[in-house]
Amino acid sequence: MNFIATTHRRGERQATSELYAILMELGDESPKLQITEVSGVILGHTLLDPIEVSRKLREMAMKDPWSVRHVLRFIPIEMECNADLDSVESTAKELVGKIEEGSSFKVVVEKRHSDLSSREVIRRVAELVERKVDLENPDWIVLVEIVGSWAGVAVIRPNDIFRNLEAKLSG
Repeated sequence: MNFIATTHRRGERQATSELYAILMELGDESPKLQITEVSGVILGHTLLDPIEVSRKLREMAMKDPWSVRHVLRFIPIEMECNADLDSVESTAKELVGKIEEGSSFKVVVEKRHSDLSSREVIRRVAELVERKVDLENPDWIVLVEIVGSWAGVAVIRPNDIFRNLEAKLSG
């Protein structure tokens, strides 16, 4: 899986249909979408660059607010792993090298149906990055998404996450 999409509770079917059509329109001939046991959360895989898909969704929503109605957020994932501290730490270790010298970062953990300690995940991941922490306006986000026993990790820019309402208000 290389992205997470969120929608309203019980809106998974409409969001899945909408996202499938958008991914096909953008050129992915075989997107894979999976409704999770967590209400409003969809895991997916696209052959396209998920960060680019996020940007395209923003452009679409800004140009025509009704073109993206059911997908509330689209969150790119770079690598996936098991949702345990050691796996998340080793996966993050492979990605944090993207954060350039002189850049700032923050660690964001979103977990659903998991007993992992967010504080412990943040501590272990942050220790890997020898850069300045900026919780208000970071250059980079080390994102850890956890859904049950699955975890996705990405090192992305703050605007690499599509937020539907934000895009519509700025358009």
